[in-house]
Amino acid sequence: MIKSPEVIAVASSVFLTPLVQPFVANVIGKIPFLRAHLTIGLVLAGLLIFMIASRIKQGFLRAIIIGVAGALFIIGVAPVINKFVRR
Repeated sequence: MIKSPEVIAVASSVFLTPLVQPFVANVIGKIPFLRAHLTIGLVLAGLLIFMIASRIKQGFLRAIIIGVAGALFIIGVAPVINKFVRR
C-alpha cells in the first residue's frame, strides 16, 4: 500500500479535482462579487482548503485535501501566469 503523502496528494489532485472543481466553480458563481472573477475565486477556494487541511491530523485525509487544494490553486493561477508567459 502506498503510504507516501506526496504520492497520495498528487493522485488525489489528478483523480478528484475534476470531480470537485465544477462544484467549487458553481459555488463561486453564486457569490456576487466573485461571479465575474472565477480565477480569483478558485485561488481563494484553494487557499481556504489549504487552511482547513493544515488543521487535520490524519495524514491520509490531509494529503487528499492538500492535493485537491493545490490543483484548485493552480487552475486559478494558470490564466494569470499565462498572460505573462505569452508576452
